[in-house]
Amino acid sequence: MTNFTNRRLLIILGIVSLGFGVYALHNYIILSEISDYRIGNIVSFVIYLSFGIIFWAFKDRLKIPSNIAYLFLIVALIFDSFGVLNNRLLFPAIVPINSLFKIIGFYLGYNVLKRTRAFYVVLLTCIPIVLYLNLIYLPRVEYSEQNNNFVPQLKQVNYALLRTQAGDSIDRRSLKGKVVLLDFYFMNCKPCLEKFPALEKLKLAFSGRNDVEFIGVYCDLDNSLNKLPLFLEKYKISITTYIDKDLKLCKELGINSYPLEIILNRKGEIASTYWGFKLDASDKYYKERIKLINDLLKAR
Repeated sequence: MTNFTNRRLLIILGIVSLGFGVYALHNYIILSEISDYRIGNIVSFVIYLSFGIIFWAFKDRLKIPSNIAYLFLIVALIFDSFGVLNNRLLFPAIVPINSLFKIIGFYLGYNVLKRTRAFYVVLLTCIPIVLYLNLIYLPRVEYSEQNNNFVPQLKQVNYALLRTQAGDSIDRRSLKGKVVLLDFYFMNCKPCLEKFPALEKLKLAFSGRNDVEFIGVYCDLDNSLNKLPLFLEKYKISITTYIDKDLKLCKELGINSYPLEIILNRKGEIASTYWGFKLDASDKYYKERIKLINDLLKAR
């Protein structure tokens, strides 16, 4: 009896560890390599469908009880719940929808070989739902949720928390009376990278003026500060970059998802925010930012 109990405990620990490892790898792929949440949902579905099939294929050989196999999925759902709490201000539907893709994918994979009546019910009801969410719902609401969706905890930005790589601070007097765009990003963030060409284009549009300032704020989430000069050179980023090394400014403002853009008016007050970035909305983003900055420049 003791051997049986120890074996089951080892199986549970193994499944939980595998669930955590796959979830971590899955999130790395989604966050650093994929900027489109619709593609990310498909990747999640395929990953958890595949592991559902793997668990079913080895279930008898490893003598894994059916209910225990679902611990693999439950690990992901627990971490997703933390994601909902941490990103409750930023398009909160993203994480639950992705969780739904995981659930359906794993269930179908784990039951694809036995194909019970419940399997066909899930297949016929849930697949149309996920197709609707991915192909119609997300594209329709995502862009509108990005613009002005982030609510900063402060009305102004404490520039004293930012430093250059050499340790110098921002000369706040040089920003007085200017419209300032701050773009918060980190290195292993694909949407952040995809946004830089649009920012460079914006900067070029106002290159003849001295009352607009574009500042990149590097947030050292992945402890890659020593790679920053090569990163800026590789991606030809000409926007002045400052560092929020210990994320003090991010914490003050309540930023926990990237890229996050903040635009300040001539009085130094936060006038607009923009979370995330999508390539297929870059033209719309550019036109709206041009209009907003010009409106702020005219205001006194």
